[in-house]
Amino acid sequence: MVFFVHTYDLTPAEHVQLEARGVRIVRGEIARLVVEDDLLTALR
Repeated sequence: MVFFVHTYDLTPAEHVQLEARGVRIVRGEIARLVVEDDLLTALR
């Protein structure tokens, strides 16, 4: 499971909770979604 933070500000408690559940946290803004054949294939 991956959580893309985008522009959301995680609280320290949220960060700890997500990591405790094995969720990978990716920081940075998402510029666009790449969709092919109605499937999300990438984030840019």
